[in-house]
Amino acid sequence: MIIRLISATKLISFLFLASALALACDNPVDNDDHDHAGAEGFVLTSSGEEVVRYENELFLFNEESGFAVDDQLRIFEAASAEFEIVFLDHDGDHFTPDDDLMLDWLIGNQDIVDLQHADENKWSFQLNGISEGETTVTFYIVHGEHNDFTSLPLPVQVAQNEEN
Repeated sequence: MIIRLISATKLISFLFLASALALACDNPVDNDDHDHAGAEGFVLTSSGEEVVRYENELFLFNEESGFAVDDQLRIFEAASAEFEIVFLDHDGDHFTPDDDLMLDWLIGNQDIVDLQHADENKWSFQLNGISEGETTVTFYIVHGEHNDFTSLPLPVQVAQNEEN
């Protein structure tokens, strides 16, 4: 009787330990194969010129670019401009995320601006001014069904076309 009890106890302990080890091996928290973007900021450029830098949760605008005024990204009504986004790592170095990641955004008011992916470069987009006003755009690096990076909302202004 004592021998059977010890054997049953050992069997239960062995099954419990084996199950725990199997589950630990499948734990996604410990999976080193799961790469994340590592972005801590970004730089928006147009025609190779820096327009906006987002770093340390602050936006820095290059007003000489013609697209930034009064701490906002500016575009004119019924106008379009193409931008490329390059991300910044912890050291401030530029990088382009891996191929399995993608750029996405959330527009505060879609009646004011529209964004569309530009050409074949998934890290470029076209900004279209729809109507005069102010809104925001929040940028994301998407990995599967979650975001690896989320910016603060970028202020965007659509100004009345100067020709009107």
